[in-house]
Amino acid sequence: MDEEQSHLREKVSLLKFSCISTLLLFPTILGRTPFVACFKPYLQEKTHLNDTQVSLAYTIGTLLASLLVPYIICNWWNRSSLRKVFQRIYYLFAGCFLCLIAITTYPCSVALTFLILCGIFTGIRLCGQGGLPLCIRTLTATLYDSKLCAWMASLHTTFPILLIGVVTYLLAHTDALHQWHQIWWGAIICLLLITLCIPRKLSSGLSYGVKSVGRYAWGLKDFPNQFKWGLAIIALHNFQATAISFHLSDFAIEQSIPLSDVYKLFLPIVILELIFNPICSWVVHKIKFNAVQVLSVTLIASSISILYCSFPWGRCAVVVFCALGWSLSHVLSYSLPPLLLPKEQIPLGFASFVGWTSLCSAISPYLYSALTSLSESYMDTGKCMVIFNILFWVPVIASRKDE
Repeated sequence: MDEEQSHLREKVSLLKFSCISTLLLFPTILGRTPFVACFKPYLQEKTHLNDTQVSLAYTIGTLLASLLVPYIICNWWNRSSLRKVFQRIYYLFAGCFLCLIAITTYPCSVALTFLILCGIFTGIRLCGQGGLPLCIRTLTATLYDSKLCAWMASLHTTFPILLIGVVTYLLAHTDALHQWHQIWWGAIICLLLITLCIPRKLSSGLSYGVKSVGRYAWGLKDFPNQFKWGLAIIALHNFQATAISFHLSDFAIEQSIPLSDVYKLFLPIVILELIFNPICSWVVHKIKFNAVQVLSVTLIASSISILYCSFPWGRCAVVVFCALGWSLSHVLSYSLPPLLLPKEQIPLGFASFVGWTSLCSAISPYLYSALTSLSESYMDTGKCMVIFNILFWVPVIASRKDE
């Protein structure tokens, strides 16, 4: 009887954590590119910045955020409880939207507006794509084993995808895309209200082994080889997936494909990703580090399929392998650190994941363009990436010897 009650309490506790952690993760949609893209025209109209200036500010903000995440989080954790870290992230997030309201209400010079916007985008990306996911993943990994982390990854990944789809649809359907001041005020109120839902009893950063920012190193020399290769593959996936998404129209133009045809691929990719998430959670739990090799093969397949978009089977392959790659990447980002690292290294392991993957995602569009300027076509760049992915796969196979 006592054992049954204990199992019941564990299930109730898991359900409670699932609901609270998902709620705490809700604001990440405010830092995702689709949400920012929705208010980009309004921002240009009110600030008199052109498309290039706004895009450059967003790129700079994303790049700075990827560099700042590990240092900001480690310093905060070194001095306060995880609850206070959550609160600071939400307050900073709300402050960014307050600044957006300010610069669109009281215009200033173009140069000053650009600099302020760089800071705003840095804060939005730091909170939405860096700080919050890092805190949620670390909290999950310190409470549960790698099996439950994989399943939590499915929940935490599926929820924002569904939510961002619903939110952007409602904004477009209600013709609210010209009322961004009200939307931003609504985001600020939601962020402040969510701070009331943060559990009161959360450990301090010291209990997670975060004693000094000096313990974080871009060189990753203190981590085991398997973790390094897993991180490298996931970072490479982020690099390639972001670059392909950003330059999909360029690949289409070079293959004489109507742009409407390739843009329609995003919807089935999202739908398939929702289906793949729980499947990938189960697969990662069963085969563990071997899932990194599966992701590596998926990278090769997706880089090949993008070269054959002119054929129906090529577009189908793009949809399948892009969706599978994102699902595997998201699940591994949750489960690989608790699977391969000791408990005291888990926070810095997640910090490394967020820092490196965000950095690769930020530089990929420009680097792809730079490679294309040398090779003279995106198709040639794509062929080079196929070769690079195959060469990168060899040491991943070799890393199995470390198991």
